[in-house]
Amino acid sequence: MESMRNLFGIPDLLGGFVEMKNNSFVAGTQPHKKGMDSFILDGDENLPCENSLCDLSYTKILINHEPLVVTDTDHFDKVSNSNLSDKLKKNKKIGSFILAPLIFNDEMVGFMELVSPRKYDLNGSSVAPLRQLLPIFAMAIARFKRESENTREAIIQQECTTIHASVKWRFDEEADRYMRAQYRKEQPDFQDIVFKDVYPLYGQLDIKGSSEKRNEAIKGDLLKQMKGIRRVLSGALKKTGMPVYEGLIFTLESYRDEIHAGMSSGSEQKIQSFMSAEIEPVLNHLEKQGEDMAKLVSTYRGLLDQEHNTVYELRKQFDTSVNVINQTLASLLDEKQIEAQRMFPHYFERYKTDGVEYNMYIGQSIANNKEFDPVYLDNLRLWQLLVTCELENRFEELKKELDTPLEVASLILAYSTPLAVHFRTDEKRFDVEGAYNARYEIVKKRVDKAHIKGTNERITVPGKIAIIYNNDKDSLEYEKYLEFLQAKGHIKKGSVEHLKLEDLQGITGLKALRAEVNYHNQTAENDFSIDQLLAGIKGN
Repeated sequence: MESMRNLFGIPDLLGGFVEMKNNSFVAGTQPHKKGMDSFILDGDENLPCENSLCDLSYTKILINHEPLVVTDTDHFDKVSNSNLSDKLKKNKKIGSFILAPLIFNDEMVGFMELVSPRKYDLNGSSVAPLRQLLPIFAMAIARFKRESENTREAIIQQECTTIHASVKWRFDEEADRYMRAQYRKEQPDFQDIVFKDVYPLYGQLDIKGSSEKRNEAIKGDLLKQMKGIRRVLSGALKKTGMPVYEGLIFTLESYRDEIHAGMSSGSEQKIQSFMSAEIEPVLNHLEKQGEDMAKLVSTYRGLLDQEHNTVYELRKQFDTSVNVINQTLASLLDEKQIEAQRMFPHYFERYKTDGVEYNMYIGQSIANNKEFDPVYLDNLRLWQLLVTCELENRFEELKKELDTPLEVASLILAYSTPLAVHFRTDEKRFDVEGAYNARYEIVKKRVDKAHIKGTNERITVPGKIAIIYNNDKDSLEYEKYLEFLQAKGHIKKGSVEHLKLEDLQGITGLKALRAEVNYHNQTAENDFSIDQLLAGIKGN
């Protein structure tokens, strides 16, 4: 700083630094060195550029990238009448002031502040020597900013997890506050992050009967393995007549009967433990008892999967089929999400289970500097319904490629009450906040198991999309969507059902719309945007 004071001939010249984020002036976080704090901003303060500058100042520094020179802060306040002029006037240490853009590799990295306590010390003639310094400062600040960004990312990764792009701005803010606390030698604390008044959307494509299919595969593999073991033990019994082999065959057959009668949750582990602890040592002994026994043991071992050391045929087919379904549907959903984010930013997370499920949250608190309007919620709901039709059709094409025959069923939960979403740093995940909002999570977890009232039929069935709701207003909205999608050929005409659901534990009054997907309809109109769809619906 001393060299700058000599250059400008001002012995008490001071310097500061301001960043710009989301079109707002922001106090520099950690890239500034000591003595380079902002003079126009305090701590965590930020000033929107459009509200803080008069038109002339805005054009000068943000459009033309020219230094703004204020020779007299009192006079500037009278002619500018802006938030910036108010800031300069209130700071009694500032008589004259320069705010100069810092440009590095054609990117604005921030603004340099020069401050003198006296009027006219900084003036038009100060610009020429300043231009010599700006490229050097811009390069230094760019480097400091990269270091700051790396530190911020490390903090977020430590305190949170990889987070969705739509909400990263809020985590950046909290990380900046964390770094400022470190800079001030305070005890940093990454606070919980809450997004209030957001609208939730939930959907799933669940593989129906996956637990039963998995159990069937396990039973089939175990029975095949036990048959192979029995063949070896029978050969040993015939050759030696030793009753120990007869005892093992008896135990093996009792396990076989247990499998046929219906496996319990611990049956597989119990049988595998028996094979490992009691059968495997016997096999190791028998393969050394002559060529005929070695051949029998070798034939048995040929049935086993090398990685799992067990028969893994039907289970492999099942696992592969589930993985193919999950990967295909998740990839298509991710691809479609790019389009949805362009419509309006919203939080999105998905999970692969036996099928795919996903959460979305949209609202002003997530939108950052964009203005939220309910039309964006309508957009996202219609997008969700249309994409569900596409996911159903993609699965229909995929079915013939699966090793294990499987079916999926689609569900959408319509919930019109805004809630608060809380990122819990201790659990490193998003969750709804408050007892009232928790009802939404309860509905999500239980509704796909619900039956249609007065029947034993599940609300989720293959080939149909179930839309669960509690508010009749939601029903009217989705009826319009379904009517329009019927006209476009995505939903079968005349297939929409209005249903009531049985009461769930703690949940009453749920209803549903259910509609049949129109698979492989060549006349369905796919070359239209969500905006066009929504405009068509609103026009009806």
